Amino acid sequence: MRKRFKDKSMQEIYETCRRLAADPTSEFYHHGKPRSGAAHRNAYWNGRRGIAATLFTRGSPSYACWRAGADDYKDADGVVPELPKFIADQQ
Repeated sequence: MRKRFKDKSMQEIYETCRRLAADPTSEFYHHGKPRSGAAHRNAYWNGRRGIAATLFTRGSPSYACWRAGADDYKDADGVVPELPKFIADQQ
């Protein structure tokens, strides 16, 4: 698993999201389909679908979840969207 964050807790969140998303019996799925009812799952699936991180502040747990999804998207030959300029400028 790639090292994405310097902060240990953020890295753990990132790794956990990637691990759960790889397991179709985990809480990330409901009857085999992506479930996004909670904030962490929603952030992950937004990243996995290639949706830009406009709702997630860098350094937040939700951002780590989004980044995990975005990296899974990228690893699946997708292209990770760039942050909009007004969001990138705040970070």
